[in-house]
Formats: sequence, C-alpha cells, structure tokens
Amino acid sequence: MFFARWVTGLAFIVGKTFKILSIPFKAVIYSIMWLFKCLHKEKKPKKPKKPKKPKKPKKPKKAKKIRKQSKFEILCWTCFNWMHSIVRAIIRKIFAGLHFVFWKMHAAFRFIYWKGYASVRFVRSKLQNVSSLMQEKMYSVLSKYTYVDLFLLSVRIFYGSNKGIKLCRIVGIKNYCTLWRQKYRVLEEPKERLVCKPLFYEKAEEEVKFFQSPEIYLAELGDVSIIGSSDIILAKDKMLHDVMYHDEEKRIDIRYAALRKVLHNYAVIEVEEEIKKYDRGINLISAASFNYYHLLIENLSQLTFVDQYEEYREYPVFLDEIVYAVPQFKEAFERINVYQHPVIIVKKDQCCRVKKMVSVSQNVWMPINLYNRDDIRMGDFMIAESVLTNLREKIGVYTQGEAYRKCFVSRKNTKTVRLKNEEEIRSIFEENGFEIIYTEEMSFAQQVECFGQCKCVVAASGAALTNIIFCRPGTEIVCIIPEYHRFYMYSTIAKILGMKCTFLAADIIEKTPYPAADLFWLDNEYAKRFINKHIF
Repeated sequence: MFFARWVTGLAFIVGKTFKILSIPFKAVIYSIMWLFKCLHKEKKPKKPKKPKKPKKPKKPKKAKKIRKQSKFEILCWTCFNWMHSIVRAIIRKIFAGLHFVFWKMHAAFRFIYWKGYASVRFVRSKLQNVSSLMQEKMYSVLSKYTYVDLFLLSVRIFYGSNKGIKLCRIVGIKNYCTLWRQKYRVLEEPKERLVCKPLFYEKAEEEVKFFQSPEIYLAELGDVSIIGSSDIILAKDKMLHDVMYHDEEKRIDIRYAALRKVLHNYAVIEVEEEIKKYDRGINLISAASFNYYHLLIENLSQLTFVDQYEEYREYPVFLDEIVYAVPQFKEAFERINVYQHPVIIVKKDQCCRVKKMVSVSQNVWMPINLYNRDDIRMGDFMIAESVLTNLREKIGVYTQGEAYRKCFVSRKNTKTVRLKNEEEIRSIFEENGFEIIYTEEMSFAQQVECFGQCKCVVAASGAALTNIIFCRPGTEIVCIIPEYHRFYMYSTIAKILGMKCTFLAADIIEKTPYPAADLFWLDNEYAKRFINKHIF
C-alpha cells in the first residue's frame, strides 16, 4: 500500500506542474496507477467447496405388461409354423432330386465317354484317330471350364448342408512366408535332376535328361487351416499351394474332395462350419493318401526331412484317416515314425486350425492329374535323391545273403486289373521260374524283405512297383506299360538307385481321361521273346 501512496503523491506533483502547460498527462498517470494496483492486488483465500449431496438411487422401471395371446392367435401361429416346415421340407426334397439327377447325368456322360472312346482295340485308321482326338479335346475342355460342379455344390448347400463355400486366392507358400514374415528354411538348393526314359524292348532306347528343379524348403506357418484328404492350406482368404501358383499354363488338375474348382488364380473350396483347433503339428495330409505310391514317396517322406531338426521331434503329426484304416499304410508310417510323434487323425473334409504348423515343400514333382492327359512331359518326373535315401535309411533295406528271387507281381485279387491278359502273361513267367506274389496279401515288413531278396521284379504299372525302392543295386526291373503313357517315374527311381530297368510296351484296349484307368494287354509272343533273350 505504501508503494501505491507514493505513486499517488508523485502524480499530484507532476499534474500540478504540467497543468500550467495544459498537457493532459493526468489520464496517463491514472492508467499507470490502475495497472500497478492490478499487479499488486492481494489475493483473497478461496472458500472451501461444499460436499455434494449423494444422488438418490433411480427407481427401477416398471416391467411392461405382456398381453396374453388369444387361443385363436396361438392356433394361427401353430398352423403357420407347421405349413412353413412342410414347404421347406418339400423344397429340400425337390433340390435333392435335382442334385441326384444332375450327378447321374454327369456319371452317364463319363460312362459314354470312357466306353465310347476306343472301347475296342485301336482301329488304326485316320477316321478313328480324328474322332478320338475330337472326343478327347471335348472332354478336356469341359472338365477344365465347366461350372456344373459349382451349380451342384450351391444346390447341395441350399437344401441343408453343414458346409459353406469359400473363394480363396492362390498364393505360393514361400511367397506367403516372405510377405507375412513367416519362418522357412531351405533344405536343398535348386539343382539339376535326372529323368530316365527307359529302354522299351524292341521299341526305343534308354534316354537320360536333366531338368532344373525348385528348391526344397521347410516352412513354419502360423494360424492356418488344413482340410482332410486334400492339399489345401488356408490362411484367412488365401490358399497356399506351390504347384497351382507356379502353373502358369493351367494344365495341372488338383480338384479333389474339398477343392471344387480353380478359377484362374482363385480356388473354390467347400469348408465345414465345425473347426477343430490345435496348437501345433506337422502336416502330412494329402489328396492322394489312398494310394500307396503317393503316401510313401510323397507324403511320409516329408517326415524324414522334418526329423532332421530336434525342435520338431515332439510335434504331433496330422494324418488322413485312411492311413490307419489300411494295415500296410499304418505299418509303413510306424516304421518311418522313429521319434514316436503323436498322431492326430483327420477325417475326410474335416477342417483343423493350427496355430503353428510345419510343412515341407514339394520334393517329388510329378503332377497327380492333368486336364489333358497328353500334356504330360518328361520333366514332370523329377524326384529328389534324398527322398529315396531317407526312406531306405528309416525303413531299413534287407541285405542279408544274396538276391535270388524272381518275382512276378500279380494284381489278380485287386479291384482293377489293368493288364487284361494277366493270366496268360503270369503263366508264361511262371513257366520260366518266376514266383507269383500278391502284395495286397503281404504285410509291409514282408514286402520290404521280399523286394530286398529279388534279383528280378516283373509287374504291370501300378503302385506295387513303389517297393522297388527296397531292391538292391543291380536288380532287374521290368514294367509292363503302354509306351503312349510316357510314364517315367519308376524308371527314374531305378536309375537313381543303380538298377536296370526295361519296359515292355503294351497296347491300350480301353482309353480313359486318366492314364491310370486305362486297360491294356501285352502280346504273348512279345513277352516270350523278351524272356528267351534275357537269362535271369
């Protein structure tokens, strides 16, 4: 306050002094005084706030009164629900009948094609060749571009299926790992691999060529789904598949089970609504687990690559249910499962989601099916040598004593006997000291021992010839197969393992869209000339 009074006195003296000069400094001084008073104004203490009164609890709202329905209204709603269920059942039956009719039409078309397409021995005339080419072209176009499967699928789902349709973009597994930072390890770098076109007796000489193969790698995939009896790996809206991703010509047909259609770079997949969840596992699921060759060479061999790393030796293994349904398949897996991996059986079309799944890339590059059977190429029969050596080491090859047995593998007791005159050919080889064996009646261990003791094996083309991987170097392998098939997998395996391989050229009797379903026969005199020239 003293400072304020001093300023006021000073202002009075200055004002009186300047009043004579008529200069209005009084307003300026008063403004300065007001400014100083504002700056040095004493602050009054704040009053304490009064405590807030607690709020009264709100009264609960009264429940709305539900009007009771009259007996007439209840009767009307009952009749409506009853009629709705009847109409829905009728619609389902109608669409079920349409679904049945369309499938029967599809089956009839296939029957007409199979039986009408050279159903008797080839008549080697220009007219027959032209008509055969036209029918084959027609079937390949229909099987590749038809949308009948999608229509039937939508009808089946409409009338009450527990499955849904999913459209997924096709992506390579390695590309997916790179983009989404998933872990993968390169097991074998890209390299040249041999393919052996065998010696066809009296027809063609042996020819060996080398082709460049992709790398073999092991991938750790996070939060993916697999479907039983298929090659499908789903990652949200993507289907991971190396073969289809790199198939620019769209010649490979992988449609089977849940995989209904391939539309350019997209796949139409039928997925079950119920999904089982697992923490981790090794994927050995395949669309061809029902076939002995595909199961042993392509699927179970992948486990030998995974077992090279200790961190995966306690992981469970996902297997198709058919592997444990066939005794020989189950025994083969148990021989390869050295580290006793737990087994998770997956039923056909069952969907399983895995948080951390281990998958091995393709190590055998033979396509399962083609849209056009004539698109097969020599380079399709590449196989990694490590596949064969790993299987022989895990399973064990019979090496006691010398190889002394001469065996003819018969398909007499199987459902499909492709060699139509097998009885005649079998008797010819039996007369020349060959032992007749039936692999479907032998256990897996007996097959390994039998083929390890053979010095010569004769068989028509089929999965039973997979057992030649247990033969010794120098064993004579004779395969009866039409030269037109251009199938060189068994000759390539024999060449890699140091065996001698000869093919006997058979003639096709009934030709189908799939070479594995063709019926053929072997000329008796041709077989006798081969036996007389070769002293086994």
